[in-house]
Amino acid sequence: MWRRFLFVSASAMTLAGTALAADLAPAPPPPPPVFTWTGFYIGGYGGGEVTHTSYNTLIGPPLTAFSHLTPVDISAVDAEGSQSLNKPGFTVGAELGYNWQVGLFVLGFETDIGGLTASSRTVSNGFINGTGSPHTSFFPSTLTQSVNNGLYGTVRGRLGVTFDRLLIYATGGLAYTDGNYGFTYVDTLTPSGGGVAAANKLGYVVGGGLEYAITDNWSVKGEFLYSQFGKTSATGQINNFVVPAFSNTFTTSASVQEYAGRLGVNYRFNWPAPPPVVAKY
Repeated sequence: MWRRFLFVSASAMTLAGTALAADLAPAPPPPPPVFTWTGFYIGGYGGGEVTHTSYNTLIGPPLTAFSHLTPVDISAVDAEGSQSLNKPGFTVGAELGYNWQVGLFVLGFETDIGGLTASSRTVSNGFINGTGSPHTSFFPSTLTQSVNNGLYGTVRGRLGVTFDRLLIYATGGLAYTDGNYGFTYVDTLTPSGGGVAAANKLGYVVGGGLEYAITDNWSVKGEFLYSQFGKTSATGQINNFVVPAFSNTFTTSASVQEYAGRLGVNYRFNWPAPPPVVAKY
């Protein structure tokens, strides 16, 4: 009797469990991973740039009692050597950085290195008097100033806000270049001439841009950067080549600004997080 009762009860429970399991919906799939900007990335960029150069030159008094440069000549050379010049060009390079996303905000560090093609060069041709007479200004003179751009790089911080796969950011930091400023002057009066060269100084860079992640690893961006390298100054002498005692000192300088619009592509390394540490006993 009891055996029959237990058998019937077990059978009923088994059938009920089977029916209940059949009524349950299948477990939902796991949610897709949440996109994040956090991680190292590497990429490249290219675009256009404009080099704005402001030159300033001041010829000093003669070092001796006599100089073939009259006050009128000195004023003319000063004017020729003090002007501004804009030169368009291209820029291309590579970049490396790291982003750290905290909520909607992204903190980052980026460094890039590349080149600029917009070297600026101005040549001013004129005439000097040399005697003080208003009717004898026929000695040709040539003044050449140039800023040679080459290597260009930055080390910057980035701060942005993200809307899922869209990142809007501001950036700023250090800019550097291996370019140099050169100045030469020659005339045919005696003849005479002089020249100097000086390396460009370090500067700063500020800007901003947009970056969009087209996949979990690849993103495209567009940005604008403004760089200011300050004033590069040098001093020298304009010497008479026939009688070196006839000379004038001069001071010359160049202030360089860079305006660059760049498009870039980055690849982000989504390395998996390390496994949790489990204590063993």
